[in-house]
Amino acid sequence: MKKFFFGMTVDDVALADWCERDNLCRLMDFFAARNLPATFFVVPLDEESGRPLDEMP
Repeated sequence: MKKFFFGMTVDDVALADWCERDNLCRLMDFFAARNLPATFFVVPLDEESGRPLDEMP
């Protein structure tokens, strides 16, 4: 079986509201439903407020 690798970046400044928790959950559900491994690199603070992402509404 041939393996394929895919890279994706998401610029939350260019894609308004992308960094919201619901959207991240939808993306993780997409990978899980297809049994696809994924690696996420995230910035731990919201750029505008400086608040940790897990404290965002």
